[in-house]
Amino acid sequence: MSEESLFPGTRDFSAFLAVPAAIEYLQKWENDGLNSQQFCHKRVIEAADKLRFEWNTEYVDFGETGAMEDSMIATQAMVRLPDDLVVHDAPGEVGKGVRDVLREEYQIECAIGNFGEDKGSFVRLSFGVYNHSKDIRRLSNAVLEIIDDQ
Repeated sequence: MSEESLFPGTRDFSAFLAVPAAIEYLQKWENDGLNSQQFCHKRVIEAADKLRFEWNTEYVDFGETGAMEDSMIATQAMVRLPDDLVVHDAPGEVGKGVRDVLREEYQIECAIGNFGEDKGSFVRLSFGVYNHSKDIRRLSNAVLEIIDDQ
């Protein structure tokens, strides 16, 4: 459908025009002496640790250290989902599953994937300057509720 993108018709270009202002905003943004990238990096690590604790899951095994180094994380982290959660979602594929339940019943958008019995199921956790610790709490509680309902 490449022809579809040749003529934009009445599509609104304001999102494209807002990009320079958004970049400038993020370059000036600061919280506790951290710029937006540093802040989001710190918060995604804290959020991942919180979810691992609440879900009683382990770090992903990445070689000799047994865990992903903080320096390898930008603003997204993979967090293993609880083993009790039945996940049929395939990474990168749209379908009915936990991701759909989170979106439709809890208004939470996140990537969920089952990588097989040997690797397990994960949520790709991301953090932006607009996120709050309450968002992480909602995700944690929603996953635990889904387990109870399965």
